[in-house]
Amino acid sequence: MKDLWVDPNIGLLPYVPFAVLFSVVIVARSLWRRSFSAPSLHLGAIVIGMMFLCTATVNWNNGTSGPSRYPIWMLPILFTTIAREGDWPIFSGTAALSAAWVAVGLHLGIVAAGGGVLPRISYVRHSVPARVLLAYAPAWYRPTPEIFIERTLGREGAAATPVISPASGACRKALVGPQDRASLEARCGPLPAAGREWFSRNTTPGKPAALGYVDF
Repeated sequence: MKDLWVDPNIGLLPYVPFAVLFSVVIVARSLWRRSFSAPSLHLGAIVIGMMFLCTATVNWNNGTSGPSRYPIWMLPILFTTIAREGDWPIFSGTAALSAAWVAVGLHLGIVAAGGGVLPRISYVRHSVPARVLLAYAPAWYRPTPEIFIERTLGREGAAATPVISPASGACRKALVGPQDRASLEARCGPLPAAGREWFSRNTTPGKPAALGYVDF
């Protein structure tokens, strides 16, 4: 469910960061004060239910340009909660208007950078935030396997592991199965300690095969 909020390809954070961060602050403040209004509690329960039901299905739209459709469905609830609970003195009058214009400008800038009303088709490319994470902090980028495979290889459909990003050049991140150690080492060289530990955990006889990430 976290992908709906923070995944750099399909989550809300890369596209409406001001709204997401402000809503997190509101929730933290309400938890600190132990004071949630009943309508906001109801809206929060609806959002959690939507997140669970949308991601519990076996086929939800990982391949997408921009945020997934499911977070977009949740945006009206998010904005309503911000409007109801964001009644702080610091966000009143001129300050509130200035903050709103900053948020609108930031979000419009993100939309314009993606191509505006005619966005570039990008569901088989890692987003800009994802590419930054792959280059500098690959361990922080942990999308679902379908997202990683299709956007790394630049095409839809399944693929045999290991799937290594970048597809050419120095290895930064690889999606692997327990049987892929020799192949991964042949292509990427010696494994980091975390990678060796992952293979040790997941090659136990009788243990179900699993997919995981190795970061370089």
